[in-house]
Amino acid sequence: MIMDNQKTTNKTTLLKLMLLRAWKERWTDCQWGINVKTVLTRGVSGDVYSLADCILQQAVVGSGANTLFLSYLKHSLCAHLISHAAVLKRIAKYDHFEMHHCLIALLDFLESIIAGVTCRGKQEEGLLTKAMLSLVYWLMQIYKHAIETFGENRSLSADQQEVVEKTANVLEKIVQSQFLLGVVYVGKLADPELFGLVAKKCLDIENLTAKTGFVPPVVSQKNVTVNDYIRKVATIETGTLEMKDFDGKGVEPITFCMQPLIAIDILLNPNCDTQMYVLEFLSIRSLKNYPLSRLYCEIIRGCLTCLNNVSGTSRESFICAFTFIKVPQIIRQIHRQSRVLNASDFEDAKPDYSPEVVEAFELLLQDSAILDFMDAKCACNTVEYLLNEMLKHHLINEKQSKMIAAKRDVITSGLQKLDLNTNQHSIVKFVLRAEPPLVGILKTLSSDYNKVQEALLGMLCQVLSGNSFELILSVATVEGKLKTFVAGLIKCNENSKQVPGEMGKPAMTRAALFDVSFLMLVFIVQNYGSEVVPTEGTDSFFEKWVRECMVEKHKSKSPMNMVKLCDQSKVDELIVSLNSPDGLKATSLKWQEICANIPGLLYQEMNKTMDIVFAIMHLDIERCTTALLSQLIPMMLLNKLQ
Repeated sequence: MIMDNQKTTNKTTLLKLMLLRAWKERWTDCQWGINVKTVLTRGVSGDVYSLADCILQQAVVGSGANTLFLSYLKHSLCAHLISHAAVLKRIAKYDHFEMHHCLIALLDFLESIIAGVTCRGKQEEGLLTKAMLSLVYWLMQIYKHAIETFGENRSLSADQQEVVEKTANVLEKIVQSQFLLGVVYVGKLADPELFGLVAKKCLDIENLTAKTGFVPPVVSQKNVTVNDYIRKVATIETGTLEMKDFDGKGVEPITFCMQPLIAIDILLNPNCDTQMYVLEFLSIRSLKNYPLSRLYCEIIRGCLTCLNNVSGTSRESFICAFTFIKVPQIIRQIHRQSRVLNASDFEDAKPDYSPEVVEAFELLLQDSAILDFMDAKCACNTVEYLLNEMLKHHLINEKQSKMIAAKRDVITSGLQKLDLNTNQHSIVKFVLRAEPPLVGILKTLSSDYNKVQEALLGMLCQVLSGNSFELILSVATVEGKLKTFVAGLIKCNENSKQVPGEMGKPAMTRAALFDVSFLMLVFIVQNYGSEVVPTEGTDSFFEKWVRECMVEKHKSKSPMNMVKLCDQSKVDELIVSLNSPDGLKATSLKWQEICANIPGLLYQEMNKTMDIVFAIMHLDIERCTTALLSQLIPMMLLNKLQ
């Protein structure tokens, strides 16, 4: 703690010396900002080293404020090197009310920054409420001092009148800001003692006003006095705070909530139902007061931004599938829900074209930068592919699709055509091409197993080549068919269990199907979690194996429980088979039995390994001891003889 205090003191001293050097050499704001960062620790606020105090102490040393130091203070505030709370708190400590030029400079500074006072959740901003209350008390002190001066002299000098006007301007900005009034109200609850002083000061001002008759009006307002503003702040209650209705028209050119929401939902909850997305997006629409066209545009733009930021083939293919397959489904459902009055009419509503979708694409075309970038990254015309998917869902018609595509061509006609590498593949094309194979696989998996074994094996092996399997999983997930796919693979795996006495090609086909389906299922569970495995009460081998033996992220399982479930006789037979020259060919164990008893095999082999390691360590210790004794004993005997 002592070392930390010394370090802080040393930094504060360095900052004071740097301020003197900056004044002597007349540094600009930028020079000050660059040099002060060499003293401040990265990521640590200047409030820790009292930077605001240091600057303001130098700024108001004489009869007039030093504008150079005040410019450094403003630059530090804009660069987030210090907090608003620290600045307001330090200004409120200035008590030389006879120094009119310093007061005018400080009030001008406050007037320039008070509208930008905010709280972004940083630790130092927690002091903002008390600092704002202290500032209000300070402004009231200035005004009271002016009234007392007027009572003594029956007039005010030009400088004193300017001080009163500046004080009124700052109070006006505080009173007109609902946020700042809210901060003052929280400060009232956080520091009742200080607010009691504010209330007492307000009463003193009322008495002095009645005694002297000094009631200066506010320049910018008619029939409003400084006393009115002081009274409003000093008697603030929740009833005086008004929540204005949000007007979304022209207020927010860009929304920052859609893209993070989509990214989190896609990555953390990939199996989310379409209706859940619809409810989330409609909630955002309600909060932001968006029209449907703006909502659709922000959904598409957020998805394109996610696709741009993603890394890794599996995530890229999934977000691509979500953008070009899931989003049109979501928009169609929102469109249908917005057209029907009763929930019972929803299923009967015909998907007619949506004028809001056309408007959404017109808004999207205005953001040509992201469209140009995504066209280059995906090696395709993203707008054209989106339009084709919207056309499939009858959200637009052919004429509208051609019109929007033509507008996009006009926008890109002035740009230099990209010379795309012929080896560059379009992830969008691959994802959309994965839809027909998925339909074929699901159809084959639901067919009679005995009739489609060879065809199914060929189809699954073809899927495993390259990244086709990841593409098909992405499409299955966004279309809500992943659980159906998993159920089909489990059924295939269960039917492919080893049959005693089966020989030749049928046995080889069955074995290959068991291996391929098992590996596919393990990959799916590793990436999507065991929640995708149907829980319909079936007791298939894979469901039991996942429940008892498979280790998942953030789901711990006891290794000893896995070992206890193993059959020791089968574990011994498995060890013998693995040690034999023929391997598992000569074993009578079934494939599913081998999978279930591998934990017991690993446990037994690890015990053997540990026994060998401890034996070697024990042997090494004995050798070391013998060597040491053989050296030490003769030396000890020689020392005794000497």
